[in-house]
Amino acid sequence: MIIAKPLQKSDSLSGCHRVVGNEYYILKAVLPSMQHLEGMMERFLQLGAVEVSIVLSTVVTDKAIQNQS
Repeated sequence: MIIAKPLQKSDSLSGCHRVVGNEYYILKAVLPSMQHLEGMMERFLQLGAVEVSIVLSTVVTDKAIQNQS
């Protein structure tokens, strides 16, 4: 996984998930400004295509899942 090492070195990332589907990785970043987001995107564009989504609000957080069996 060539992309994993640069991701692990990023100080702005608070999470990174390798997924199946249209994306390969979902990154969670905490950045102080849109300029920082733009800079991070430019660095990651060297590794491949980048799509950005911005969370407007959180509906569910840290909810425990009960065993259904």
